Amino acid sequence: MLEVQHLTVRYGRVDALRSVSLDVKQGELVAVVGPNGAGKSSLLNTVAGRTRAASGEVKFTRQSISTLAPEDIVRRGLALVPEGRHIFHTLTVRENLTLGAMVTNGGSSVERAYEWAAERFPILGQYLDVPAGKLSGGEQQQLAIARAMVGHPQMLMLDEPSLGLAPMIVDEVFALLGELHREGTTILLVEQNATRALALADRAYVLKSGRFVFEGRREELHQAGTKLTSAYLGE
Repeated sequence: MLEVQHLTVRYGRVDALRSVSLDVKQGELVAVVGPNGAGKSSLLNTVAGRTRAASGEVKFTRQSISTLAPEDIVRRGLALVPEGRHIFHTLTVRENLTLGAMVTNGGSSVERAYEWAAERFPILGQYLDVPAGKLSGGEQQQLAIARAMVGHPQMLMLDEPSLGLAPMIVDEVFALLGELHREGTTILLVEQNATRALALADRAYVLKSGRFVFEGRREELHQAGTKLTSAYLGE
């Protein structure tokens, strides 16, 4: 479903990503883990069209999206929940969901979007007409995920969904991602909390200093504890 081929991302003279390649198959949950500054957010932002690559190509459903604007990428069915959530604080929960629904279907099923969000996220159903800025951090993260999902994306990307959340809320967020995955949602998850991400992932990539230093399936990852530790902490 997603192919990243020899992607290099450069900020001035600094390479954030150095010829990295990865793929995500339909129905998979693939995690990209690594320490701060490894290039994880640069990867997602480039796939989502928010950052331009110096070289390489990104394909979604076998078509190049490397030069598309972010809104066109979303319309093709690839949604991003960015780091920090980036909800609209002065708009209500309902209005945030409306924006997510209208991106891909022009608002033809906005009411159904509210119903879906209220079923999946009961707390959002209680706060539909409350300004999103008044929600707690965990509730705002749920809103960010719901806003992406009401557009019925073919694939969901998440950038550090546990960032800044209390441990109990992190449990809820990862339980939700597990449910979405079991229901067939294709997910690319970028997360610094490697333990939580690897527990969910079918496959994972370990990113360090702009390069992938390890890739494997879940069972291979359990056998590679030393390699993963050195990827985070150094030899």
